Amino acid sequence: MVCEAFAASGFDSCVHAENGAEALVAAERVKPIAIILDVSMPVMNGLEAAPRLHRLLPNAPIILFTLYEPNKLAEADISSMGISFVASKEEPLQSLVSKVESLVGGR
Repeated sequence: MVCEAFAASGFDSCVHAENGAEALVAAERVKPIAIILDVSMPVMNGLEAAPRLHRLLPNAPIILFTLYEPNKLAEADISSMGISFVASKEEPLQSLVSKVESLVGGR
């Protein structure tokens, strides 16, 4: 559903990874303009993957997409992990798309 929302908003592509380790491989291959990570992923969760992805692609904003206490995560020192924003899965997907659009500017 996330990829569909971005495609409907005019983004050229969206790559899905099952876990943080796959996200690293995909990001190195695709070089995305933005990265959306779930906090809860197998193998390597979003909080573990974020700093590694930030080192790989320092200019790509990283959005942590979570159902679990987004306000508490937002209060943590997420910027040191390379995370630009914490988005709640309870919000409409268009809110996430709009935030990514504002972070990447005119794609």
